Amino acid sequence: MNPNIPIATDSVHKFYAGFGLVVFIASLVTSVYVQNSTNERVLKWFEESTKIERLAKPTKADSDQLKRIEELIKITKLDKKTFMYFLFTSAMIGLVIAGWGFQAWEKRIQPKLDEKLDLEIALLKEELKAKKLSCRQQSNSRFTRR
Repeated sequence: MNPNIPIATDSVHKFYAGFGLVVFIASLVTSVYVQNSTNERVLKWFEESTKIERLAKPTKADSDQLKRIEELIKITKLDKKTFMYFLFTSAMIGLVIAGWGFQAWEKRIQPKLDEKLDLEIALLKEELKAKKLSCRQQSNSRFTRR
């Protein structure tokens, strides 16, 4: 498997932050999808019920169908409400996980990485000074290679 997006695995805090963001964004996108699909279904059933109500002489089957449609609309609205509560909860959990991951990464890991980078820079500067000094000493010696 060749993933297109690299997953941050060098720090568990980065992973938590990324995972939390993915859960948060997926919950938001899914809530929009649930809203749209519910609206489409309810609108379709509402149009069917309107056609039945406009009939001059509705039969027993028509009135039963109207009751079923009204029940479907009621159940769909209730399902949407449940899904939205679940998605809101998962979005908040994702946000908390992402916030904790970013905060822990910034407070625990990043200062150590900054210190390591500073030490590496200082070490490189010392190596550069030592090489310059050795080059000067070689050029100042009486014996040079030809």
